[in-house]
Formats: sequence, C-alpha cells, structure tokens
Amino acid sequence: MSSFASFDGIFHTLKRARKDLVNLKRSLAAFEGATDFGESVWQVHPKNPRLVVFKLNDPRQQIGSDVGIITNTLWSALGQLIYSLYELEKGEPPPLPPKRRLQFPVCKRPEDFRGRIKPDLEGLNVKHIALIEGMQPYNGGNWLLRLKVLAEEHRHRKIIDIRASGGHEFYVRSSAEPDIERVIIPGTRVRIPKAMNVQAKLTGRVIFPDGAPVIETLEVFQLKVADVIDAFKPLFDPLV
Repeated sequence: MSSFASFDGIFHTLKRARKDLVNLKRSLAAFEGATDFGESVWQVHPKNPRLVVFKLNDPRQQIGSDVGIITNTLWSALGQLIYSLYELEKGEPPPLPPKRRLQFPVCKRPEDFRGRIKPDLEGLNVKHIALIEGMQPYNGGNWLLRLKVLAEEHRHRKIIDIRASGGHEFYVRSSAEPDIERVIIPGTRVRIPKAMNVQAKLTGRVIFPDGAPVIETLEVFQLKVADVIDAFKPLFDPLV
C-alpha cells in the first residue's frame, strides 16, 4: 500500500467548497434587501455613437458564477478520490492525461457503468469499483447526475442560470445629484454621469430554472460528497 496516498488534499477541497457556500449564503442574504452592487459605467451605444447606455450589473450572474465554482469544487473532490484510490492500490500516482484520465463515473444504467470501468477506474480493485457503482444514479444517486451537469456547465464557461422566485429589482442613484462626476459625450455637448451607483434586490427564493432552491441543493451536494469521501476514508486512515 502506498505510503503517500492521502486524503489531505480532498479534505482541503471540501473545506474550500464549504467556505464558498457560507460566503454565498451571506451574499444572498444581502440581496434580499437592496444591496450596493457597484457602479454602472456608461458605454457608447454600439449602433449609434451619439448615444450612451448604462449597463446594469445583474446579481444573478454573480450568483450563477459562484454556484458554478462551488459545484466544480465538489466535483473535483470526487476526482481527487479516484486518483487517491489509484495511488493506494498501485503505490504511485496515475499517469497524467492523455495517457490516463481517471474520473468519478456517473452513469444512468448498469451497462453504461461497465463501459466506464476501464477508462475511468482502471487500476482500482473490485471492492472499490463496487462501492462506486453503489453510488450511481441507477442505485439512487440522482444528485450525482445534477452535480456533474452543473460542474460541466461551469467548466465550459457557462454561467449557471439563476432566478429569483419573486423577481428582481434594480435601483439607480438619481443622476441629478450634484456630487456625481460627469463627462461629455464625444462629439456632443451633452454632459452625463460618468457612472451611477446601482443597488440590486432579489425577492423570494433564489432558485434554478426548474424551481429547485439553490442553497438547499448545494447543501445536499456538500453532504452527499462528504458521505462518499467518508465511505472510503477507513482505507486511508491509518495507512499500513
């Protein structure tokens, strides 16, 4: 058995995801009221250079980005688990891609899982593979499929679609206030605010498009991933 196969990195990854989720909860609590959301800076209209527009930042995009980071971090912990199991079995780290690309498989059918053993779990022993199969969606692990989909959306640089069940509102500080710095639109004599402070408010619950609550869903992911990791921890602690 490897003398260096360890869960330390996995636990650090889980700790990172937990911290990010705490921060996201704080952000959502702030957006339930009207919270400052930075400045909206003027831009020249793309089709008419004599016009300007103020692009409002949308807090839902910030939340979607944070959700993507959290789900990708949790998904990474499962990938780290597979690498650690390989090290535990072989006594050395697995070859780097493209020679070998180990990962935690997520399959809807038993036959699909069997087809993923060689590319995803090569080097793991039969007992470990059986434990991973027991966690598959066709054995009740439906959360795994959703976690993988969200993590993949983030990795493909897609912002997770987030909504507020009660809608959203933006508030812009009045452009008539005297302390706002002003600029002249190029080619005109029109003076406009250089930037305007924006506040954003989300009402109701913050949800995914299908109505699933964001925070509760992420909490389930966090608990389930921790359960998966805990199922394998006795193999590493203590190492013999």
